[in-house]
Amino acid sequence: MFNRRRLLEQARLELERAYRFERPVSFVMLDIDYFKRITDTYGHPVGDEVLRALANLIRNSVREIDVVCRYGGNEFAVLMPETTLEEARAVAERLRLDTERMQVATEVAEIAVTISLGVATTLGQVIELDTLIMGVDNALYAAKDAGRNYVRLAQVIADPEI
Repeated sequence: MFNRRRLLEQARLELERAYRFERPVSFVMLDIDYFKRITDTYGHPVGDEVLRALANLIRNSVREIDVVCRYGGNEFAVLMPETTLEEARAVAERLRLDTERMQVATEVAEIAVTISLGVATTLGQVIELDTLIMGVDNALYAAKDAGRNYVRLAQVIADPEI
């Protein structure tokens, strides 16, 4: 799985391409709900197993052209070129449901996991990567504020000074 730096490099290229060819590019950020409870209850090795299981689920649920990375701690991100907001929302919702159904079998327990997701898309607009990330991050927090285990869409506005 890629790291955050690789994702950001690829995202800059995809945003340039999206603007040049007036094509969509979507960004999904997801976070494991109550991950600290898992590590506090079962320990960090079990938390690592949960992270690996979710990483595999994500990789197996997106296209080869999509860029998947561990964004930080228990956050993952997916960059989806040539993907509209509605298409990205559908992928995010499928990820949410598949994760909800997943049971991570560990030596100490079967762990149930849910995730919260934010989704943002640009279509031929000049958008700075930081603006896109802020939008998707705000949508992720809105999903958490709604009670967790939700998908929320971002309102991303083109940067007027560009």
